[in-house]
Amino acid sequence: MTIRNLQKHGLADPQLEPSVAAAALGAMTSRFAEMWLVQEAIHCTFDKAVDQLTRVFVNALGLPQEAGGERRRSRAS
Repeated sequence: MTIRNLQKHGLADPQLEPSVAAAALGAMTSRFAEMWLVQEAIHCTFDKAVDQLTRVFVNALGLPQEAGGERRRSRAS
């Protein structure tokens, strides 16, 4: 689901500009991958990297929390 669609469904922060947010999150992801895989400046497992990047995306988009404190995982772009 795209950022714009998440906003239309009342799930993502409506004040985000979808194209800017997508570009910023994409740049963050590519830089993280470079630092982790190329420069070896970050030491973590694949699962930890996926978990942490997912949390950053969810938090950055302002997605709602579900019962039990878990945040909804979404494929935002």
